[in-house]
Amino acid sequence: LSDFLNQASLQGDAWWYLWLAQEGYGSTVHGPQLPAFPPLFSLLIKVVHWLVPTWAMAGLLVSHVALFAALLYLFALARLEADQPTALRATTAALLWPAAPFLGGVYPQSLLLLTITAALYHTRRKEWRIAAGWACLAGLTHEFGLLLVIPLAIAGYRHFLLHNHDEGTRPWRVIAPVLAAPVGFATFLGVVTVQTGSPLAYFHAHTALGATSWRGLLGLRTLLDLPQVLANTTPALRGYIPGQPFPNIQIPAAIDLLILLVATAAGCWLLRRQPAYGAFLLATVVVSGLAYGLPASGLHLLAAAPLYLVLGHWTRWPVVGYLVASLGLALVALTLFLQVNGL
Repeated sequence: LSDFLNQASLQGDAWWYLWLAQEGYGSTVHGPQLPAFPPLFSLLIKVVHWLVPTWAMAGLLVSHVALFAALLYLFALARLEADQPTALRATTAALLWPAAPFLGGVYPQSLLLLTITAALYHTRRKEWRIAAGWACLAGLTHEFGLLLVIPLAIAGYRHFLLHNHDEGTRPWRVIAPVLAAPVGFATFLGVVTVQTGSPLAYFHAHTALGATSWRGLLGLRTLLDLPQVLANTTPALRGYIPGQPFPNIQIPAAIDLLILLVATAAGCWLLRRQPAYGAFLLATVVVSGLAYGLPASGLHLLAAAPLYLVLGHWTRWPVVGYLVASLGLALVALTLFLQVNGL
């Protein structure tokens, strides 16, 4: 069991974060890819490693503590929007999302979910300074944290329109959270520039990561190459590697496309009810699909907290809830299989 969990937790980008914690951006041991990864997750691993014997254990501890805090914030956010049973279902949906195993591995997704959910929660409560702090941390965790600009800008604009005559409301109070995530990400770029000596190190690192990075060409043709799909040639879909353990590469592609479609439907459903949440979720879908391609769509959507609010509402009927839970467990099992096999 310990070997299984170790293989599931230390795959893919997990090693880059561990190497970054040990060596910093100036390292030349592991090539030019390290500057592609923002520092907060690795920094916390480095701090926790002072207390635990191994780097992997430090990474797992950071992930699980962040996950616990993220679930508490998610429950509190859902509780602001709905009743307690819906909040419980929303929290459960996060643990049954197809890519949920990444929340417990040495990946920054649990930390990103925490920072994004906390920023949305404090924005919802009009606690702008606290929201700005969490948004800044999100920008230091992952480039997806930059998408917080959208819901925070919408929420701030709506609040200012309603309270522009309130003596206690000043424009800077709602502008600060909007700028916080870009400031955090800009700080990361500054650190990379200082340690590597190149202001373009982040972009060069993404180029070195290969075809699945956001530096690949954008557009629907790179997301889904229909002529090659119809001809059944591989790799038909950008980001999938020939030789995967599937008789047809379109099997995992269909799963990833289904995940994007579910998230798109949830974003459209939210757009009329909570415009800030809906716009954020749809932006996450667009960036995940067009910039990264189909592979790992579930992973890129893990930190989209509004998605779980919708799933908590949609599963209020028992039959639907059981069906969604069963499908979620099956896809979680598939994700574990792929992780253990290094995919």
